[in-house]
Amino acid sequence: MLSTAAFNALLKTLEEPPPHLIFMFATTEAHKLPATIISRCQRFDFRRMSLSDISSQLGHIAEKENINIDKQSILAIAKASDGSMRDSQSIFDQALAFCGNNIEYSSLASALNLINEDFFFSISDNVFTGNIADMFSISANISEAGYDLRDCLSGLLEHFRVLLKISSGAASASSELSEKSQVKYMETAKKFNSADLIRIMNLISSTQNELRYSSEAEILFELTLAKLAKITRTIDLKIILDSIENQQLGHSEKKKHELNPPKTQSTNPFSKPQTVNKNSPKPKAEKLEKSDEKRIDNPKNEAPSKEKLQDDWSLFLENLIKAEPAMRVMLDSEIEFLSNTVIVRIDNTFTFDYLKKKKETISSSLNNFFSCKIDLRLELSKESKGNVSKTHTYKITQEPQTEKFLSSRDAVTYDKKDIVEKYIIDEFGAKEQLH
Repeated sequence: MLSTAAFNALLKTLEEPPPHLIFMFATTEAHKLPATIISRCQRFDFRRMSLSDISSQLGHIAEKENINIDKQSILAIAKASDGSMRDSQSIFDQALAFCGNNIEYSSLASALNLINEDFFFSISDNVFTGNIADMFSISANISEAGYDLRDCLSGLLEHFRVLLKISSGAASASSELSEKSQVKYMETAKKFNSADLIRIMNLISSTQNELRYSSEAEILFELTLAKLAKITRTIDLKIILDSIENQQLGHSEKKKHELNPPKTQSTNPFSKPQTVNKNSPKPKAEKLEKSDEKRIDNPKNEAPSKEKLQDDWSLFLENLIKAEPAMRVMLDSEIEFLSNTVIVRIDNTFTFDYLKKKKETISSSLNNFFSCKIDLRLELSKESKGNVSKTHTYKITQEPQTEKFLSSRDAVTYDKKDIVEKYIIDEFGAKEQLH
């Protein structure tokens, strides 16, 4: 509270101090002191005493004065002193006046109007269960007991602070609790994770600031308890990702086991080939063996119905073409589905002959895909059978600007043409040119 002139007068005294005089200058606003004063002083910063130091000193006093007091009561007095040894001794004197030389926590709480810690545990339990109705009952009990709402919020904030320290594994948490309280706090801390406790403490802290300016303090307190009961729980993202990864790994292992059953000699053309001697002959469907097939689950090996065959045919054909692209010719075929039977009708003899050679491979793939025995029948459509004798000729250019056409007697039937000629007809839609 010194003015500028007073500081100048003090500075003059400090520059030429009498030998018999020592100044003790105490202030809570050291940052406002002039630099000329601070430079001529020895600075000692005093802070609040720790809870353990105050508790230890109170225990020492009780021992010297032959006073019986439990640890929970000593901790309650130390917390109430807010880091001041002088205040803790004053509260200790009040406890002696009310309780005598045998001090127990129940009588101490009644004498000093301290809030019982069971009240805070009941709130944390309702926060965990999400019970709003009990929160209103607790608020009513606080009003009847005449507790100050600010003290309730301060004690509740301290309660969740201890839970946070235990949940995070802080070593100093046990020094603030009695043996009886440690058991309760350890069990309660298991119900919450650190993220939830931080959000709860933020909500309580913001309510403390709002309570100063609120005209309806009791309603605000009840609203805060209701918010705590319905606060959303958080889940660590790493836990979710680990769970998804474990599920995917389990599904992949299961799928791998289904696709590659442990057999000495696999008959599945879609499974990965086993180690084979290089000198041994290669299997007929080597290309298909190198592919990965999507199979239909059929643990009982039941024969599929006509509708089941029709629904899953496109998926089977997709896997088949992926394994051996030449099977694409089946896309233009007419498919008829019967119970446990598939009829493939081909519109030209070239495709028919090719598929006939591959019938064993297709049948094996079909049986493996549906996990049961399915009959495969290849038929040449009637329209193609009638066109076997039809003659086909090409427009041939032997010399520039000169065109020559084959006569019908020189034309070759479609079935007798080579692979290149058939490919031109099928892929490019070549038209016959008759002389």
